[in-house]
Amino acid sequence: MSELYDEIELQEDIDAEQLQGGPKLERSALSSGWQLIRPLLQTHRWPMFWLGAAVIVDTAFNASFPIIERLVVDEGLVPHNWSVVAKVIVYIVFAAVAVTVIGFVMDLLNARISSSVVADLRNTLLKHLGRLPTSYFHKTEGGEILSRFSTDVMAVEEGLTAIIPWIVLPGLEVIYTTILMFAFNVRLALVGILVFPVNLLASRYFSTRSFALGFEKRRREARLMSSLAETIAAQPVIRAFGMLNKFQHRYMLLGQQWRSTAYAFDLQSALVERASYAGVYLVHALVFGIGAYWTFEGVISLGTLVAFEAMFLTMGDAISHVTEATPMLAEALGGMKQLRSFMTERTAQLDLPGAIDLATPKHSIMFQNVTFKYPESKFQLGPIDLDVRVGKRLAIVGRSGSGKSTLTQLLLRSETPSTGTISIDGHDIRAVTLSSLRQLIAPVFQETFLFHDTLRANIALGREEIRSTEITRAARAAEIDDYILSLPQKYETIVGERGARLSGGQRQRIAIARALLSNPAILVLDEASSALDPQTETKIRATIRRVAGKRTLISITHRLESIKDYDHIVVMDRGRIKEQGNHRSLLAQRGLYFEFWNKQRNS
Repeated sequence: MSELYDEIELQEDIDAEQLQGGPKLERSALSSGWQLIRPLLQTHRWPMFWLGAAVIVDTAFNASFPIIERLVVDEGLVPHNWSVVAKVIVYIVFAAVAVTVIGFVMDLLNARISSSVVADLRNTLLKHLGRLPTSYFHKTEGGEILSRFSTDVMAVEEGLTAIIPWIVLPGLEVIYTTILMFAFNVRLALVGILVFPVNLLASRYFSTRSFALGFEKRRREARLMSSLAETIAAQPVIRAFGMLNKFQHRYMLLGQQWRSTAYAFDLQSALVERASYAGVYLVHALVFGIGAYWTFEGVISLGTLVAFEAMFLTMGDAISHVTEATPMLAEALGGMKQLRSFMTERTAQLDLPGAIDLATPKHSIMFQNVTFKYPESKFQLGPIDLDVRVGKRLAIVGRSGSGKSTLTQLLLRSETPSTGTISIDGHDIRAVTLSSLRQLIAPVFQETFLFHDTLRANIALGREEIRSTEITRAARAAEIDDYILSLPQKYETIVGERGARLSGGQRQRIAIARALLSNPAILVLDEASSALDPQTETKIRATIRRVAGKRTLISITHRLESIKDYDHIVVMDRGRIKEQGNHRSLLAQRGLYFEFWNKQRNS
C-alpha cells in the first residue's frame, strides 16, 4: 500500500505545463471532441436541419425587437402616435407566441438529438470495449473503465444539451446585436464593442485554468471510481486481513485530491463569470454615459439610445451566458478527450475484409514462429512453433508467468501475435470470422464467472435460440443436472452475484456445461480444476476426461498427475518451449518436467 500512497502524493499538484499550455489543450480537446461526436451527429441530419431552422427563426424574431423599440419610441411615444404603439403591441404579442412555440420546438429537438447521440455514444463505447484485447483489462483499472461510461458520458451529455441555449443562441445574439449597433450609430457601436477585448482579457487567464482543471477533475474522478470499485470487489480479502481502515484511508486521500481539484475548478469557473460581468458593467457605464450625452446634444434620438441600451444589455447578457457555459464546456471537453483516448485503444478482434467461416478442423492447429509482447511489459512470448493434431490431448505446463495462458489467449484471438501465424487446417485464424472461431473453441477457465441470473441463463449465456433439451443435455454431460433438479426452482434458480450460492465445484460444472453447449471441436482448459479441493478436483477431471471424447483437448495445468496419459506435453519456461513429448519421454530427459514431477511427488 505504501507505493500507492507515494503515487497519490506525487499526483497532488496539477502539472504546471498543463496549465500553461491551456490554449493548445483547448484546441486539442475541441478537435478530439469533434472527431468523436461528428459520426454520431451525421445520423441525425434531419432533426439537426429543423433545429437549425428553428434557431434562425428564433434569432430573427429576437433581432427585430431593438428595431421595434426604436420605432415605438421615435414614431409612437414621442409624437403621441397611438396607431404605431397599437401595431407594435400586436406584433409583440404575436412574436411572444411565436418565440414560445419555436422555443418549445427547439427544446424538443435538442433533447431528442442529445439523448440519441449519448445513447449511440454508449453503444459505440461498449462495442469498442468488446473489441479490446485482454491486455487492456490487465493494465486498466475497472473503475477507470466505468468512469468512461458514467462521469465522462454524463459530462458530454450536459455539454451537448447546453450547446444550443448556452453557446449557439447567445453567440447569434452577439452577432446580430453587433450588426444592429453599427447600423444604428457607428461611433457608439465602436465604444460598445470594447466589451470584447475587455472580456477577453479579463477572463482568458481564468478560462485557461478552468479547462486544464476540467481535464484534471475528470482524471481524478476516474481514480476515485477505480478505488471504490476495487474496494467493493475485494471485500472478502479486505475483511479477512483487516485492511478496511487502509482502504478507507486511501479512498479519503483520493477524495481529498478530487475535492481540491473540484474546488479550484469551481473557483476558476466562477471567476470567469465574474470577470465577464465586470467587463460588461464597465463598458455599459461608458456606453450609457456617451449615449446620454449625445441624446442631450441631439446627435442621436431617444429611440436610438433606448434601442442601443437594449441591444448592449442583450449582447452583454449573451457574452456572460457564453462565459458561464465555460465550466460546463470544459468538463464536456475533458470527458470527450478521455473518451477519444479510449476509442483510440488498439483493438484485436475485428474481422478482416473477406474473412471466411472456419469449418470443423480435421487435421491440425499450428503455431508458426509466434511471438507476443504485452504493452509496457518486459516479458515476451516466443518464438513458438507447435503442431497440435486434431483429436489429440495436449497439456501445457510450466511455472507461473511462463506464457501458458497467453498461448490460449492467442488461440482464442483475445490477443494478436506480434509476429508469426496461428492456423487451423492451414487457415490463419486472423483471416476467419471470430464468430466461427469461437463456435469451434470453448474455454473453461480457473475462475468461473457466473452472472446474477438463473442457472438456465448462465448455461445458455445469451444464446436464446438454444432449446431447453440442449441445456439439459449439456448439464447432464457436466454431471450437474441432478443437483439442479433437486433445487425448488430447478433451472430457474438464481445463482447470486458471481455464483455465490454455488460451491466451487458446482460453478466449475456450470462452466463445463456452458462450454459443451455449442458442441465445440476444441476444448481449452485453463487451470480448470486447480482451485478446487482434491476430491472435487478428481471428480471434475473425470468429468472432463469423459466429455472430451474425440475433441481436441488443450489443458493448462500445474497438476502433472492429471496429464500422465496425454498425447503430448509442452513445457514452457520464460515464454519459450523448453521441452516437449509425452509423460514417459519427458521423464527420461531428466529436465525441467522431471524436476516438476519429483517436486509434486515428494510434496
